[in-house]
Amino acid sequence: MKRPTLLVIISVILTSQAFGVVIWSDEFDGPNIDTSIWTWDAGGHGFGNGQLEYNTALSQNSFIDSGDLVLKAIRENYMGNSFTSARMLTQGRFAFKYGTLEARIKLPNVANGLWPAFWLLGNNFPGIPWPVCGEIDILESGSADGITNGTQNELINNAIHYSIADGSYEYQASWDDASNLIGPVNLNDDYHLYKVEWTPTYLKFYLDGVEYGSYDITAAHMAEFHQPQFPIINIAIGGWNYVQINDPAGITALPTAGSSQELRMDWIRLEDNAFTEVILGADTEEFGNFGILTELTPVDNSLAYGDDTAAGWPYSDEAAVYLWENTATFSTTPATPSEGTESWTLDVGSVGWFGMGVFMPNFRNMTNYSDGFLHFDIQSTATYTMKVGVQSSRGGQFWLPLGDETTEFGFARDGLWHTITVPLNRFANTDFKTVHQLFMLMADVSSPSAISLDNIYWEPSVARPTPANGSFGVYTEDATHKDAGEFALGVDGDFFVWENTLNATTETAYEGTESMTFTSAGAGWFGMAFTPNVKYNLTAFRYPTSKLQFAMKTTATTTFQVGMKSGNVDGVGQKWITFANGSDPYGFVRDGAWHVVEIPMDDILADVDLFEVSQLFQVLGFVDISNIGIDDICFTGGGDPLTTPGGGNIPPTVSITSPANGTFYDPGDDVTIIAEANDVNGTITKVEFFNGAALLAEDACSPYSYTWNSIPEGSYTFTARATDNNDVSRNSSPVTIYVGTPVLASINVSPSSTTIAEGTYTQFTASGLDQFALPISANVNWSVSGGGVIDENGYFVALDAGGPYTVTAQDGAISDTANVTVTGSGIICDYDASGRVDLFDYAYMAWFWTANDCDGINNFCDGADHVQDGDVDIYDAQIFMHSWLKSIPPSVTITSPADGAIFTPGDNVTIDAAVVVNTAGTTITRVEFFEGANYLGQDTTAPYSYTWNSIPQGAFSITAIATDDFGQSSTSAAITIIAATASVVNGGFESGTTTGWTLNNLGGNSTVVSTTESPRTGSYSAKLVTDSTGAGVRAEMLQTVTGLFGSTSYDFDLWVKGLMGVGGVAWAEIKWFNASSGYLGSSGLINLWAGLSNSTYQLRGGTYLTPAGTASAEISIRVEGGAMVATNTMFVDDVSFSN
Repeated sequence: MKRPTLLVIISVILTSQAFGVVIWSDEFDGPNIDTSIWTWDAGGHGFGNGQLEYNTALSQNSFIDSGDLVLKAIRENYMGNSFTSARMLTQGRFAFKYGTLEARIKLPNVANGLWPAFWLLGNNFPGIPWPVCGEIDILESGSADGITNGTQNELINNAIHYSIADGSYEYQASWDDASNLIGPVNLNDDYHLYKVEWTPTYLKFYLDGVEYGSYDITAAHMAEFHQPQFPIINIAIGGWNYVQINDPAGITALPTAGSSQELRMDWIRLEDNAFTEVILGADTEEFGNFGILTELTPVDNSLAYGDDTAAGWPYSDEAAVYLWENTATFSTTPATPSEGTESWTLDVGSVGWFGMGVFMPNFRNMTNYSDGFLHFDIQSTATYTMKVGVQSSRGGQFWLPLGDETTEFGFARDGLWHTITVPLNRFANTDFKTVHQLFMLMADVSSPSAISLDNIYWEPSVARPTPANGSFGVYTEDATHKDAGEFALGVDGDFFVWENTLNATTETAYEGTESMTFTSAGAGWFGMAFTPNVKYNLTAFRYPTSKLQFAMKTTATTTFQVGMKSGNVDGVGQKWITFANGSDPYGFVRDGAWHVVEIPMDDILADVDLFEVSQLFQVLGFVDISNIGIDDICFTGGGDPLTTPGGGNIPPTVSITSPANGTFYDPGDDVTIIAEANDVNGTITKVEFFNGAALLAEDACSPYSYTWNSIPEGSYTFTARATDNNDVSRNSSPVTIYVGTPVLASINVSPSSTTIAEGTYTQFTASGLDQFALPISANVNWSVSGGGVIDENGYFVALDAGGPYTVTAQDGAISDTANVTVTGSGIICDYDASGRVDLFDYAYMAWFWTANDCDGINNFCDGADHVQDGDVDIYDAQIFMHSWLKSIPPSVTITSPADGAIFTPGDNVTIDAAVVVNTAGTTITRVEFFEGANYLGQDTTAPYSYTWNSIPQGAFSITAIATDDFGQSSTSAAITIIAATASVVNGGFESGTTTGWTLNNLGGNSTVVSTTESPRTGSYSAKLVTDSTGAGVRAEMLQTVTGLFGSTSYDFDLWVKGLMGVGGVAWAEIKWFNASSGYLGSSGLINLWAGLSNSTYQLRGGTYLTPAGTASAEISIRVEGGAMVATNTMFVDDVSFSN
């Protein structure tokens, strides 16, 4: 089905009234977090800011308590991070465009190091990357400025982040102490209201109803703010940019192990305006077979392919096929299709790898396919390794291997068509509500070849197995442990050793004839799991007597974890129970004998959704283990299961066909609401009609309708709810109607606040809204309290510095105001460019007096029409008189050396200056040269210069002052020159060693070496490898560079290539230190892994400005990860650091 633009509204509180009513909310009144609204962004990778926490989906970090959503930050070691916290969001579940979003929040004590935030992100992220997707920060707290000023719990800010016309990043922000807005307060002491008001023309931000930020978003390059966004709430901890604390020891808000802080959200509500659109995941779900490349295969919907260069592409529902980094081309002679008349044949070169993907900038909601199947036909004679993948906005990407015909998902490499069917549940780390790459293919290429694809489609979910009333066997031969059914290996799914980290051994079974016993393969970590092809409904094991039972043995002292998982996204729905030597739970003993472990399901229920169990049993360790055995795995104490709307039943569809959205009626009219409802695998039993949350009527027979007789004045939002014979229901998209005659109810002035220079002008605009918050014309009269004049079109001419002054737009009793501040300026009205406003300019202006045909064609009467309102009138005359007899001083510029120029100590440095005379009849008497406040010398004749002999080591700020015979002078912009040297030792690794670098390797198989394997230039490059799993894994090379100076730009360049496995990332970072080795800050993490090529070196790095007082820098280049489960390799060459 196509995605509608305005979708079903839940938690509606709507009656007969104007706009500004709540149309969506979460009141957090239930016992658990509503996962139809919220999901989690789990991980510990720093989130682009160097944050120190691991954000979890665990019930200890986010939960419902006393009607509040609680986010809890804790100091505890977890997955290699020093803290845990939560980061919750609604992408794929709820998003909106325009409206007023408000939340009642009690902040944690942020002093020092906590960074709570309530914000929005573009719904097309990360298909469209940041900042092009747009970001709206409603609330941030805990900044470095607050720490410096001791106002951490008062200082807050809002901000918007976006991409400007040239594609580069831009942001605007407003900061204020809460005490300045609402009186003396610490925001962590009580609940407060944080709000954003969003319309097509502006974003306004409020604390407890007091505005403290407003931004005009009408510029063409701000399209990000005219597309849906989704809310995020989180507590970040530390980071290099906002908090500027990079060491866990500096997080004094969480001083000791186990200490915690809470953010509490009482409610979150969306009020509508005339332009509001709401998108809920429940109404965007795809159904039936979904085609990616099909013609004859029956499908219910399919992708439409579009032009990714079109202006609206980032906001479209279209798709495109991307051949990554030109590693293949579409063949001009494609293979004969396996079905229909079209197929894709890709001619793959020999660059070492190949990749392609079916990409959508906006995700599809494929939640009805998470237990379905991906089908595709493939043919090739290539014998190299391939893999197939999918990618989602929440979660990430996941790959499964395509081997030959002897493997699970393989095919014969005989040049014939073969059909592959992949259970979609096998794609881990995939959020099926936000899939934006439905099909991906990669290969390690050894020779040129062709790969053909056809008949690619997704098949929807099948019913989940649902054992009941007894024991369910996962791996057991005991008949009493599987009387409610069993997991059949090789049929219902399989057992997997992750990344070949364990080798099987043979030992006596606990029961029966078989068991699973292992020793580590030396990978530095190990993992294993029983993974079904279709998720299981294990709700029969939710009872107090239900247990996860298994036999286990070991003599190893290694710490490991036993777990199970629901859903597909990494870290979400995951429960791990730690087994540590000396404190093993549930009576387990490490004596080499079999011991039965019984884990009450009550210990698991809070974190695992038993409706959708995707990993039945898991074991994970972050170091090698000498021996471990498992046997007789089962769930006991099962009763009656719960049934879900899933399991093969598709909810009905329903839509209101009349009246149309936005229809106007007269009071007393009869309004008939007509709905259309269908059910593909059942029958409709009733359709209910609602006005907001109030039930109006129901109809059991098609055509479904209800007539509201003599409807009173007001605005009404109708929805229809269809229910089928399985008692499954779905709501329609809302339809809003208006009853009454529109009248002016409010005026909005834009911009709400601005600053302009004396002698210039700006235009204010006023838009009228009626009682329904719809646009309506207003006959506005303008006035201003001072600082200048304003005309009938809202043009304000600034005449007197000061303010802020109040601008008022008024129509009868309806009005709105804005603030304008006027700053001092230079000279205008100098029409003959003499440098002075005099009688010649007066005569020039008089020539155009009362002219009424000034426009852009004649440069608005050659500039005399300063206001650009079409004529030269009293407003222009006032500007002219303000400038009367003013003159312009000379201007001076240092032309040599360049800003940031580097010299060797002892050099002679000549400083040249150019002077421009701006007032006719004046002459330059001298040009003086200064280093900071220190006078160096002067020159009285052109060309003006001064030579500084034998410059000492250091960084110096140079300025020039030019003075004319009127006594007027001006100072040049300062330049910085530096006498010093700085370089990286062995940047090209040509010695065959890593001389000059300190190596920091964590994890059993992490290495950094100089190698001849793949240099960019010369004979050697550095090679960084991690081949361990879990947290605390790193391969790092470090070097300290001395002789640096503060407030100076340095170029840092490095060339990289490689291949990151699942969970792996790669960064570079420059840390700045003063002469006493005191830490001053860092460059931030420089991303080396995004878009990393396995075949071609890419240039990374850039230009970085040192903080004041910098004397040295530590350069770090590293490969690492928080939950790695694969080998990661990166080559580095030609590292340079210079000014």
